[in-house]
Parts: sequence; structure tokens; C-alpha cells
Amino acid sequence: MKALLPILICSIISAGLGYYFGHITLAPEGVTKTKVVEKIVVQPTTAAAPVQQSAPPAPSQVAASNNSPVNEPAIAVETEPERPEITEADMAERAKNTIQTLTDSQGRSIQAKILDVTADSVKIERTDGLETTIPFSMLSETDVEFCNYLKENDLLPEIEQAPAPAANDGEFDWNAYFNS
Repeated sequence: MKALLPILICSIISAGLGYYFGHITLAPEGVTKTKVVEKIVVQPTTAAAPVQQSAPPAPSQVAASNNSPVNEPAIAVETEPERPEITEADMAERAKNTIQTLTDSQGRSIQAKILDVTADSVKIERTDGLETTIPFSMLSETDVEFCNYLKENDLLPEIEQAPAPAANDGEFDWNAYFNS
């Protein structure tokens, strides 16, 4: 029973400090920082007297009993920044570049050559030569619009097909294949 009181006191102090440093000091920019003051009274208990706990009053009861306005912290609502309108001339200018910088929905970017565009993905060749397909759901809206612009205006590069090997009595002419 003697150990219960120090544990209770440490718990209350830890909770108060955690709230203060988590909500008050580290509040994000734009959010009004308000101080919350609560009076915590710790009364020593004896073995004969049981501890009675009472629930704190609801915020609506406190506001009604004080007859004063309650200062509630302002809530910062993050809105997506307005995207500048991209014109067809901007897309045509961008299409002149062989290597494009594509950005995903999380802000990461990759430089690659756009090879093909389907209804829901784009096939690219990265600068290191690796080809991969990226679904539109991972790309930024601007890049999805640009990929669709390339497909609609038939501005995708022609993919060269390797020549079919000639039949030479069972031997394959590697020089003709790679030098064509």
C-alpha cells in the first residue's frame, strides 16, 4: 500500500508533462497554443479510508457553470495548394524533352523516357536503362494529364522492333541482328 502512493504521483506527473510537451509545446504552426491548467490534489490515504474517485466534469458542464466563453484551440485545416492551370502549350513544350521528370503523389520524382501510355498506367525507361510500368494512381495529377496528352496527340516515341532473325541453315547471324 505504501508503494501505491508514489506510483500514483509519478503517473500523474508523467501524464501532465506528456500532455504539456505533446500538445502545448509541439503544437503545429498556425494552431493557437493554449495553456490548460488543472488543479491536481493528492491526498494521503490510510488503510481504513477507501479512496473515492470522481470523474471530472464534462466540458459542456464547465462552460455552462462559468458563464464565460470557452477558449477552444483553433484547428488548422490543411488544404491542397492551388495547382496552376497547365495549358496545352505548356504540355507541347514539355513533350519536346526526351527525358521527363515524373513525380508521384508523395512528391518523389524520377527521370525517365516515356515509352507507352495505357488507360491506367505508363511504361517508362529509367535513365539507368530499366523499363518499368507505373500505375496512374501513383503519379501526380499533372503527370497523369501529361501522359494522357502524349497518348491523345500521338506524341509517344516509336518503339523500334528488333529485326527477325534470318533462317541461315540453322545458324544465326548475330552481326546482322546487332548491326541493323
